[in-house]
Amino acid sequence: MWEQLDVVAKGTYILHRDFDTMSRLVARIHDEFEHNNMIIRDCMERKDDKCHVQGVVKEIKNSRCGIIRKVEELEEHVCLCLATINRARVLVMKEISPP
Repeated sequence: MWEQLDVVAKGTYILHRDFDTMSRLVARIHDEFEHNNMIIRDCMERKDDKCHVQGVVKEIKNSRCGIIRKVEELEEHVCLCLATINRARVLVMKEISPP
């Protein structure tokens, strides 16, 4: 029985860490979008300054790659987390199902 509890505790710890990692990734993506929104609003206020507008467009284009990379990393963590949950679910079903 203690072995089973130990396995469950380890699984819970791993899932907790996975959820924490995904939460941080979502926060980083959100911050990136908020930054882009802020510079776009600033750009709209200074739309007559062509040089400023071009700089903002360049910055947004450059940040696009970073956002895509972060979203791909989040996708990978979500898939790994779902796989872990499914493995745990299968193990639980085996334990509670009659032989």
